[in-house]
Amino acid sequence: MNNNNNSSSNFDWKDNSIEWKDIIKKEARGYEKGDDLGEVQEIGQEFVVTERGRVKKSRFYLPKQLVAGYDGEVLWFNITEQEA
Repeated sequence: MNNNNNSSSNFDWKDNSIEWKDIIKKEARGYEKGDDLGEVQEIGQEFVVTERGRVKKSRFYLPKQLVAGYDGEVLWFNITEQEA
């Protein structure tokens, strides 16, 4: 698949200018399989903290360096649910 300007995606995966404050309460997913990594709760210096579940909550501390991109709705990570 060609990821140039002809891609069906209208965002740049290499854009490092993510406004971190804007991703609070956004969905986090694994890029490869679309794994549900919860909802972004906090942004730390090196980690993004997400939480999933209503009754039995799972918290994930995901390294910022694993962020694959942000499309305005979902923060994508180069990690699977099992790795998280």
